[in-house]
Amino acid sequence: MGNAFGKNKMYFKNFFMAVQNGTEEDNEEFEQTKNLLYVACSRAIKDLRILYLDDVTDFKAALSKIFFDVKLY
Repeated sequence: MGNAFGKNKMYFKNFFMAVQNGTEEDNEEFEQTKNLLYVACSRAIKDLRILYLDDVTDFKAALSKIFFDVKLY
């Protein structure tokens, strides 16, 4: 996973920043992002690991809120 997805260079970063600010529920443009994350994460049977290829320090709190255990490498 990385910030860029398709033509939008800040696709996931914008979503995670909105989660961190608590504004993602009010925004309809994030429905597709939430659905994409749901489908990707719901396919794991036993363990789920997500590798995010960009800097996450700006929105690490949002990632922890969604995925609980976030490790920086």
